[in-house]
Amino acid sequence: MTTRPIRCLECYLRRPGGRCDFCPLHRKNRHLYRPIGGGWFVKKEEQDRKSAEDKNPSP
Repeated sequence: MTTRPIRCLECYLRRPGGRCDFCPLHRKNRHLYRPIGGGWFVKKEEQDRKSAEDKNPSP
């Protein structure tokens, strides 16, 4: 089961797609997430898993 994309609302309200100075999503956990546009983020390992499934679909 994959989690839904997340978004820091403060960042989105201040600067869509930008980063705030206090958000843990952007500061200490930023390396764990990949931006997908519009201020939304997904966990990297889930994105990598989807890419691997697309390349090697199970029969």
